[in-house]
Amino acid sequence: MLESIKQWLAERKEHQTKRMLRHAKEVFQLKEYMGKIWLTYNGGLVCPSDMISGDIIERLNEMRCMYAARNE
Repeated sequence: MLESIKQWLAERKEHQTKRMLRHAKEVFQLKEYMGKIWLTYNGGLVCPSDMISGDIIERLNEMRCMYAARNE
């Protein structure tokens, strides 16, 4: 009985993590505006991608993971 409860809790946490990552992918996006690629949050412009060091896609994925971890 205890093992089945532990398994259910683990599956529930995994489902919540996947759901939050899907949500983060919707919330954090890139958008072209005035000839530049911008980071957006909920559709609002945050900053142009050239203000972010390194590969913008890697930074975007890091932001999404941090967002998901904070909001689980």
